[in-house]
Amino acid sequence: MDQSSDLLDALIQHEKNVSDLYKSYAERIELLAGFWNSLSREELQHAQWIQRLGQKIQDQDVFLNKKRISLQAVQTSMRFINAQIVRTKRENLTAIQMLSTALDIEKAMIEKSFFDLFEGDSPEIKNTLSALATETKKHIEKIQAMWMKYR
Repeated sequence: MDQSSDLLDALIQHEKNVSDLYKSYAERIELLAGFWNSLSREELQHAQWIQRLGQKIQDQDVFLNKKRISLQAVQTSMRFINAQIVRTKRENLTAIQMLSTALDIEKAMIEKSFFDLFEGDSPEIKNTLSALATETKKHIEKIQAMWMKYR
């Protein structure tokens, strides 16, 4: 497996891990289960979009700019997310703790430009990349709004 495939697989798994974290949050606070389950489903949709971009890489319609983000950065983020899943099962976290962690994760994806590593000229690719960034920003807004309710 080459470095591009490893990075792509890691990005897909990263989105699935975020989905799993949000599912674990949904199981802990029933009042917020709908909120977390909705975000979890959206993260799985993001993983599917990234997978489709990966297929476009094989077709040479999309290029992966590995200088934008490293495999190590994605793996570090996944280790943090997995540790949070374990923490959620072991500790009695408050809603504000969960929301704060989710906010940190979503903001990091934007700040580290997780989705800027894909490059392509077709409108479909540009639309998918734009949708990924927009959806992540929407997650930040939703989480911030909920955070304000619980602070």
